Amino acid sequence: MAYNDKVTEVIDGDTFKRQSSTKNVRLKNVYAPELGKPGGYAAKRELQRLIDYENVSINETGTTYDRVEAQVNRSRDGLDVNRAMREFLRRT
Repeated sequence: MAYNDKVTEVIDGDTFKRQSSTKNVRLKNVYAPELGKPGGYAAKRELQRLIDYENVSINETGTTYDRVEAQVNRSRDGLDVNRAMREFLRRT
């Protein structure tokens, strides 16, 4: 099920809050380091750069640890956010 929503806060390099729900969204197949681990803050900054306060399309694929797991695309240009983050993490 795909729907549009607005990002209100990036939590870390693979999780964000959205406007319409208290349930956070985790990017499917993106495994960013935890904050405090090497690369964790860089991953968070990159996800902020990509989607902070942006409208996104969220295609839910399941749930994990009380979060929605999803494929996410930036609404204004269709950017595949999951792929962009995987590529960023491979480079760092």
